[in-house]
Formats: sequence, C-alpha cells, structure tokens
Amino acid sequence: MFTVNEDVIVVDDPNWSYTQLGLSNLAKMCKQSRRPQWKSIITEHFEGMLRTAAFEKTFYMKAHDYAYAAPYIGIRVYPRDYISHIGEGTTIKRELAEDLIALLVFDFPHSVNNIKPETTIQWNKTNEELYEAGFGNTRMKYASKVSAEDINGIKIWFIQGDHFFVANAVLDLQLLPIPSGKYGALVGVPNRHAVLVYPIDNLEVVRAIQPLVAILLGLFRDGPGSISKSLYWYRDGQLTNLPYALNGDTFEFTPPEDFFDLMNKIPAK
Repeated sequence: MFTVNEDVIVVDDPNWSYTQLGLSNLAKMCKQSRRPQWKSIITEHFEGMLRTAAFEKTFYMKAHDYAYAAPYIGIRVYPRDYISHIGEGTTIKRELAEDLIALLVFDFPHSVNNIKPETTIQWNKTNEELYEAGFGNTRMKYASKVSAEDINGIKIWFIQGDHFFVANAVLDLQLLPIPSGKYGALVGVPNRHAVLVYPIDNLEVVRAIQPLVAILLGLFRDGPGSISKSLYWYRDGQLTNLPYALNGDTFEFTPPEDFFDLMNKIPAK
C-alpha cells in the first residue's frame, strides 16, 4: 500500500526498507528525457531501490569490519539543509561554506548513504582518517569531464559528469586541468553533476559575474540533485559566499569587504 503526498510517496509495505520515497529528482530526470523513456526511467528507479535495500541488509551485518567497509567509504558534497531531513546526529560532516558541507558516506553500487557516527566506533579511526580514506576512494573511482566555453567573450570552465560526486571538485580544484587564477576563482556548485569555475586574473571578473550566475541558476533549477545557487570565491582551498540578489531586471551584488578590496587592487587586464 502507498499514498502520494505532494512530491513524496509514503509506503506501508514490510518488503520495503524505505517508508518515504522522494519524487522530485525522479521528476527532473523524466523532464530531461523524452516521454517514451519515462516508463523505463521510473521502473529502473524503483527496482534500483529494491536492489539497494537487499545489498544494504547484507552490508550492515559486516560493516563492523573496517577492512570490509573501507572500499565503500566516500565523501560527497551536499547542501547544508540536507541535514535537516536526516538529523544532525546521524552525520559526520566537514564545513565547506555557509550553505555547503561534505559528508562522510557509504558509496554503494546503487545508492549513497551517510555514515552514522555509531557505525565507526569499532573501526578505531579518527574522523580525519576516514575523511581522507573516503576522499581518496571517490577521487580514484570517479572522473569528471573538464571543458571551457566562451560565453559572450567570457571563458567559463565546466566540470561535469553522470555520477553523484562531481561536486567533490571543489575539494581539490588545484588538481584539475583548469588554469589557476592569480586571485582565486569564482565557483558555483549548482547540482550533483556540475561545477562552474571562472579563474580570477584581472578586473574582467566583474563582467563574468552575471553570466556565471545566470548559468548557475539555470543548472540549479533543472537539477537533478540541486545543491546550491550561491556564488563562491575560491582561494587557498577555501570557499567564501559572494551574496547577490535578482530584483526584477536589477542585479545586486554585495560581496564581503575583502572581495571589494581585491577589486581595488587587481589589474584591469
């Protein structure tokens, strides 16, 4: 038995491990595909959930053994409000920005689950050790496509992929084949399949902000797996939020003082 409540299916069936099944990402995947493909997309989505439930049941019976669990450990970037759905105490996280976090997760064949603190007790590992192990696993297993596009004379770099870990690029941008901006970079993390980068070398960055935000908002809206519509300043491995607002046809940009100071110091060209 099940009932549909807005974008969630509530399931009352002992054969299912999940009682609530979100539909928003599934709807976005269908929107990006042709109608004749919808049936197969929906079928694969829910059959995948059944496979996941069976795998997880076996996995958690052995998860106390770190050697067994270690290959499945990963890191995944999420919006901060994701925690409000699962509970603060059920996560091991690292702060990335005001609205962005990196969670320690299990990267299963058909799903990604956050690792609960109690799961790690018997491993005798620090959170930092687990974070490094997870980061190494996801870096080794997943590759993303890096390309540049000229948008009205502005060169914007795109990091894209079909997997769920593309956003991890913000954790090691310096290792990607993207030119290092002398003054950092503008960065957007709109969804789980895309990261936007504009290296900052001169005052042309002022012209880049609005086109970058327009692309960012479009990718955030379309998803699937929307993460953040924030614009960030990336420098020395850190992300700083650069607030902006759209009021009708007016674009308002209100960055922090240190970004304003940068604009007064860097060359025009």
